[in-house]
Amino acid sequence: SEIKLRVIQYFLRNSPVGELKEVLNDLKGIVGDQELLEQETIQDTLIECLAAHGATVSIGESQALLTPQGRTGNSFIDPKIAKRFIFNSHTFEAESVEEIEPQNSRAQAIQIKLDQYISQHYAETAQARVFTNEEGFSIFLASPVLNLRNM
Repeated sequence: SEIKLRVIQYFLRNSPVGELKEVLNDLKGIVGDQELLEQETIQDTLIECLAAHGATVSIGESQALLTPQGRTGNSFIDPKIAKRFIFNSHTFEAESVEEIEPQNSRAQAIQIKLDQYISQHYAETAQARVFTNEEGFSIFLASPVLNLRNM
């Protein structure tokens, strides 16, 4: 069973951006053991991969971005929409959504400029977030669709 867990984790970690759900569904058919796929190790790997890929989840009219910078366990913050939420890896939905304090004005100004840049140079599905940290700022950019204008 340990070998099956590692193989499942390998497939999840190496799935193409934007196709993680499809890979997971294929694994369900191949493995045939739903309990194995629901183990905490696999669910944590799934959340890790979704964050690395910059997956989105709907929160009302907004799209929250799952990011490594915004992750603590299965809880995420999205500074652009000023929300904290728990990501349910079984339903792929946001739960326990809370308002958080908006970023400072410098981070908000960077976010505005970044959104303008993305709209000019990336496909409509691209998103980015600005995070503040001890060193200053970090930016996470996700674009699950190839845009040949960037080549």
